[in-house]
Amino acid sequence: MNRLTQALADICRDRLLEEKWLIAPSLRTGHQWLDAVTRSGRPVLNVRTVTLRGLALDLAGPEITRQGRRLVSARGAAIIVDRILNRLKEQSPSYLTKLTVTPSLSQSVYSSINDLRLAGLTAHALDGSTFQPKEKGTEIALILREYLQNLH
Repeated sequence: MNRLTQALADICRDRLLEEKWLIAPSLRTGHQWLDAVTRSGRPVLNVRTVTLRGLALDLAGPEITRQGRRLVSARGAAIIVDRILNRLKEQSPSYLTKLTVTPSLSQSVYSSINDLRLAGLTAHALDGSTFQPKEKGTEIALILREYLQNLH
């Protein structure tokens, strides 16, 4: 057993019937860790495996519902970006919208926009001159702005 599974085994032994939460990178990984503990001969009872995202949603869910809002799935968000890209392609193609809009492109753009949002950047904070070429940064900022408008 490695240190992690040994520590889990010790906690499961010391707090046999108490509720325990295991925060893992994915549910599958968490269950694999618990399987390793079980294979070592230690019982695993009352362990709830969650991801960090799942835990955040459990905690924030009631407030999100109270405000009448819904969480957009990654697939739903990529569809929103796809619609934006197709509309921009018709209006005035630029750097990204000159490309054929495919689900893969939409997913990649959404992923970039999501990373920017997680980093705390806004469309106004993006400096197009830092992108190569500049049109790419300008268009990413435009897509981000329109994406946020769609969310609201």
